[in-house]
Amino acid sequence: MAVCKMFALYFNKTKVAYFYDTVTNEFWDFDVAGPQIEQRVIKRFYYVNITVLCHFSLSIMALLLLIFFPLVDMPEGVRPLPNIIWTPFDTNPSPLHEILYVVMIWNLLLSILGNAFYDIFYIYCVQHLLVQYILLKELLQGITLGVEQTCSDLERFQSEYFQKAVMGRLKICVEHHNKLLRFGRELEKFCSRILTPQLFMSYAVLVINGYILSVDHADFTKTTMLFNLTGSCMIQLAVFAVQASDLKEQSVSVIDAIANSEWYLFKAPLKKALVFMVMNTKKGITITAGGMANVNNEVLVAVIQKALSAITLLRALIEE
Repeated sequence: MAVCKMFALYFNKTKVAYFYDTVTNEFWDFDVAGPQIEQRVIKRFYYVNITVLCHFSLSIMALLLLIFFPLVDMPEGVRPLPNIIWTPFDTNPSPLHEILYVVMIWNLLLSILGNAFYDIFYIYCVQHLLVQYILLKELLQGITLGVEQTCSDLERFQSEYFQKAVMGRLKICVEHHNKLLRFGRELEKFCSRILTPQLFMSYAVLVINGYILSVDHADFTKTTMLFNLTGSCMIQLAVFAVQASDLKEQSVSVIDAIANSEWYLFKAPLKKALVFMVMNTKKGITITAGGMANVNNEVLVAVIQKALSAITLLRALIEE
């Protein structure tokens, strides 16, 4: 998976640059909707960063355990290595054993870093997109604030100044909404191919590690290591699924923000613009795995359920 993700980042440099430039140069600042929303957004990023740090720490912990405690017992007289490998030569003599040991640890570290770079970039893009939707909804909901507040609803409805002022604000919101939709579509294309093997790999790891843990959990060190590896794999899948679900919800809930605004004060041109915005919002932004399945919380639960079913089936077949 790490190799696939690194290739995806390398061969899509133009798209990666597009995502980064859009976030840094075209997305709204956090304070555009007021200090309260800004504090909420900052707190959101704080918790996301803590989650990413925990995920990375879990992976490093699993690597450290592999360095000091090999996952599989080696035959008597064979010096242990972090992973099982087959070679046509004897790996026991020095310095061959030490060289292989360092190379295998380096490969494991690169695997962790390769996954981390891609996952962190995905989190960076999705979280900024989510924040932009939060800001957009707040501005849409209060689109009439500060415009002839002292006038009655009838006076505001008949006021040309009010209609023009709100139309100017709405144009900015519509343009930004279209920008967010395009960003979301490009992000879905960017992640789609990677998420297909990610789903299969997560399922395979859950089944294999889950079966091993269910039949052999006497060795505390190996059990801890397997739990770390399995938990890291699940968090990796959850990074995509949970955020994709949140993105779908936030993108669709723009309709609620429009419904909660003072839309009844608008004349036909403004209402027409709102209708087109609602039509663009209905589908929302979805992240798919190869265009075959939507990646969301339901898929995450389904993978866990199917893995548990496979573990139960394996145990029943082997016990018979």
